[in-house]
Amino acid sequence: MHLWVLHTIKNGGYTEEIWIDEFHELTAHRHLVGRTPTDGLSPDILLPYPGVSRRHAFLMSTNGAEWYVEDIGTANGTYLLHSQYDPLDLSGSNFRRIRPKELAKLQVNDHIVFAGTVVTQLTDTPLS
Repeated sequence: MHLWVLHTIKNGGYTEEIWIDEFHELTAHRHLVGRTPTDGLSPDILLPYPGVSRRHAFLMSTNGAEWYVEDIGTANGTYLLHSQYDPLDLSGSNFRRIRPKELAKLQVNDHIVFAGTVVTQLTDTPLS
């Protein structure tokens, strides 16, 4: 699996789309997502953007085929938007906040939004 970091939609309190286009291969059982290294622990997926916590969430797999996201109890939250919905429409009822310590099952092409600012997408093939 791969995590594609698409863009951030808020910056400094005002809405601005900044296209990032980073790609991370998910090879381990568990990946830490965060803003900066802390206590000697560096995030596997570094998202150095406003609102993302130093230790924000885990992406994990139980068997390499099923993937889950877990919010670590952050102030700004982690959100899930299933693949059939528009990732730029973060106001709809299809946009759901993941409760702290909840394991939310992911499907291919789902969007995970960290801190309401950084939009990512889970993909099963790398971009060419």
